[in-house]
Amino acid sequence: MQKLKAGSSRSRHTVSCRQCWISGLTALFVTRPEFDKEMVVLLNDWCARRAFQALRVVLPHYPMINGFTDESPELARSLKTVRAQLGSTLPPDEFDRVVALLHAAEAWLDKHDRRV
Repeated sequence: MQKLKAGSSRSRHTVSCRQCWISGLTALFVTRPEFDKEMVVLLNDWCARRAFQALRVVLPHYPMINGFTDESPELARSLKTVRAQLGSTLPPDEFDRVVALLHAAEAWLDKHDRRV
C-alpha cells in the first residue's frame, strides 16, 4: 500500500469532497425547524453515547426558549467550543454534523446582521 504525503492530490481531493459534503449538509438547514430537527438528532446521539462533555457545553444554549437573537450567538459559540475542544473525541459523522450546524448558525447570524 502506498503512503500519501499530506499535500498529495488525493488528500486534497478528500478534503475538498468533505467540504462539499458539509456545504451540502449546511444547505439542508433552510428553515429553523430543519435546523432544530438536526440538533435534536445530534443531541439524541450524544445522549445514547453518553457524550456528557459535549452535552454540557451545548444544552445550556439549546433549545432556545424565546427565540431571540441574543440566544443564537451563544448556541453558535457552544457549537464552536465543541468543534474546537471536543472535536477529536467525536466520531467523524458527528463532527461533520457539528461543523454543518455551526456553519448554518453562523450563516443565519450573518444574514440577520445584514438585515438590521
